[in-house]
Amino acid sequence: MKKNLPPIEYYASIFWGLFTSELADRFTDKYNMYGFFEPYFVEAKTLLVILGIYPAVTMLIINWYPFNRPLINRVMYI
Repeated sequence: MKKNLPPIEYYASIFWGLFTSELADRFTDKYNMYGFFEPYFVEAKTLLVILGIYPAVTMLIINWYPFNRPLINRVMYI
């Protein structure tokens, strides 16, 4: 990754992403919209996704975010 951001920005983004994904999963669980994992059981594949893929994707997203670009580029990135 090309940018060196302070560690607090990584941790804050990762924890916010985990929090919002957990919150969204809890509210949408009653609609049974997707059935990849059992929501009330701790499984190795669930932990791999939650603690492995979410933080990695979050770090990639904030590292490639065009901070110094025009507003239209930042909006299009999101």
